[in-house]
Amino acid sequence: MTRSEFESAVKDALRHYTQADLLAGNALLHARLITRSTAGIATPQVLRALLAETAKTLFAGERDQRLYRILDLTYLNPAPKQEAAADRLGLSFSTYRRHLTAGVDRLIEWLWQQEQEAPGTETVPEPASATEETAASLQRPRLSIVILDRESVTRAPRQLCHLAVHRVHLQRPTGSDPPSWRGARRALRP
Repeated sequence: MTRSEFESAVKDALRHYTQADLLAGNALLHARLITRSTAGIATPQVLRALLAETAKTLFAGERDQRLYRILDLTYLNPAPKQEAAADRLGLSFSTYRRHLTAGVDRLIEWLWQQEQEAPGTETVPEPASATEETAASLQRPRLSIVILDRESVTRAPRQLCHLAVHRVHLQRPTGSDPPSWRGARRALRP
């Protein structure tokens, strides 16, 4: 299961938390996260228990109680409408939605990590777009190699570091050097 499929399955499970018939077809029932903890028996009740216990444990801290209450009033013990849940919590609707998104994202991230740590988990990497590959290739660190002779190695470490940096930056692979480069190279020669 890819990350995006997993994320979609968690969101669907939260949305259909109170409807056992819809939970019965959720893809999370086939996830290693569920099957390893229940000896292979995956039911909608087990999925509900996993979601409720994970939310309760993940947001147990004093600072995270608001996120838990938002998840509780939205999915676990839902209010009739999200506006009503926001009113009950004393939040503006936009603040409520922002916190709801943050809570769901944290829940998904934690469950995904648990899925990845499950023994025997096989993941399918998502295809990368051309722009992502280009960006990744531009961010790769470049390797510079400096070959020093024995005399250079015996110099003091500070001089050696200075010498190595200048040799890497001052060497030009092609063409004739401008006068400033020639002087710098002469100064660096042992």
